Amino acid sequence: MRSFDDLNAPSPADTVALTSGDGSNQSDGVDISGGRGSVSGGTQQRLQQQPQPTVEEPTTPFALIDEVSPNSPAHEAGILVGDLLLRFGTITGENHREFRAIAELVPQAAGEKRSIPIAVLRKENSSDTTVVKVVSLKPRAWAGRGLLGCHIKPC
Repeated sequence: MRSFDDLNAPSPADTVALTSGDGSNQSDGVDISGGRGSVSGGTQQRLQQQPQPTVEEPTTPFALIDEVSPNSPAHEAGILVGDLLLRFGTITGENHREFRAIAELVPQAAGEKRSIPIAVLRKENSSDTTVVKVVSLKPRAWAGRGLLGCHIKPC
């Protein structure tokens, strides 16, 4: 199962710990600059990637996707009619506030031209098997109505 952190985890160059050759956390004489893990000065340093904690996806859906318009941002992201919404960015069944949180997030993301990670519960073909899919939805103006091109309703 993919976690929310999989989508937001920094690259290995962004996730580093500075240690001296003996493994102790020493920053004596070390200058970290340049943003992407450049290190200069002082004692010889060794960079180690630190493991990221994983966060399980919610298991209780809070909305049903009951319409997806062709050529819409939702369609392009791979959202399908019948998908059950588990997470919309950081919004879940516990904090959606009757969908107001989504209504606030979508225009903000569109204005910043950023994608929103969406986790859905989806039935696989005609079987009873369900899987969690995580897609990236980028809200934007398009030829149709709204910024997403899909309709959700409570479930």
